[in-house]
Amino acid sequence: MKKVLKATSVSLASLVVLTSLTACSSNSSNNAANSPAPVNASAGETDAGAQVYSENGLPKDEKVTLKVGFFEGGMGREWFDYALESFKQKFPNVSFDVTYSPTISQVTQTKIAANDDKDMFDLFSGSIPGGIASYVEAGKLESQEDLWDRKAYDGSGKTLKEVSFEGSFESSPRTKGNTYAFPISASGSGLMYNKSLFEQNGWNENPKTWSEFLKLCEDIKAAGLYPITFPGVYPDYITNAFGPPKVYELAEENGTLDKVYEDYHKFNQPYFLAAENVERWNRIYDMGKKGYFPSGLAALNHTQSQMQVVQGKAAMVATGTWVENEMKQSTPEGFKWGYMTVPMAEKPDNTKWITFTPGSGFLIWAAKP
Repeated sequence: MKKVLKATSVSLASLVVLTSLTACSSNSSNNAANSPAPVNASAGETDAGAQVYSENGLPKDEKVTLKVGFFEGGMGREWFDYALESFKQKFPNVSFDVTYSPTISQVTQTKIAANDDKDMFDLFSGSIPGGIASYVEAGKLESQEDLWDRKAYDGSGKTLKEVSFEGSFESSPRTKGNTYAFPISASGSGLMYNKSLFEQNGWNENPKTWSEFLKLCEDIKAAGLYPITFPGVYPDYITNAFGPPKVYELAEENGTLDKVYEDYHKFNQPYFLAAENVERWNRIYDMGKKGYFPSGLAALNHTQSQMQVVQGKAAMVATGTWVENEMKQSTPEGFKWGYMTVPMAEKPDNTKWITFTPGSGFLIWAAKP
């Protein structure tokens, strides 16, 4: 990325090592007026004598305000506010004008439709409806692939690739071979539950086989609670606990793991109708017939389904590790969340697969003045 006055967050929150906000680019035109002057490394000055930052060669005396759109979801904003403050301490000439919203993608889309680069965010999290491919093709978004090899300001000389969780670089989504939203967080998912309730009832918190898991669900149902809930308004939440990685557990037990793993990664046919995938959905269907899900599931949103666990109406909810922060205002003092992954095989020593997601970060609008 070209060194023009821009910044993007590469803070890794909660599950990932906190790094920093990193100076990066913006302008598509690569002319002398937009390029920083060469740095005199020993003095921290340009050839003209202006004071610059040794980390990036940008001037210290030019005031910069970056307009930021921030998706305020279940992870909250405290970590991001901390990142901004620590960045401003290091680069005091930079300030931030932040719009916080759980529907920031709608705000972003409105700004894009207005076609006013001056009013557009410099960087924004969330997503662009319809995806980013067409914007990448049009040169509207800045590549961030080079950030992986930047050294973190607080990383003891290590690059962002080195301080990120193992697999973050390999599994991060790319468009045309480039990273356009450097991951700022990572989250695991599965079944989250009221740990105290499990302890009081002596319920199995670590079932190792599918039979043990079904026995747990029966025990919970017998106690008058719904075993599992999830938001029917956003039905994809069920994949947090019963998602595609579970086909690998079924495949390992069938002795077909290598082929199934290859097929799922390369979208080989049949994909949705692969035997292990059909079995996965049949098991979910059978659980529904047994009454393991709430009858009013279709009307629940994510906070309502999670509240069922907090209120003791349901024992487990299919969601992610962000739930503790998302529900902190609603959970009583002393409430403890437990975590469980669903075992699909009957061999207790078989591998348990979970969904671990490197969260996408901020997109950078390349067409800013």
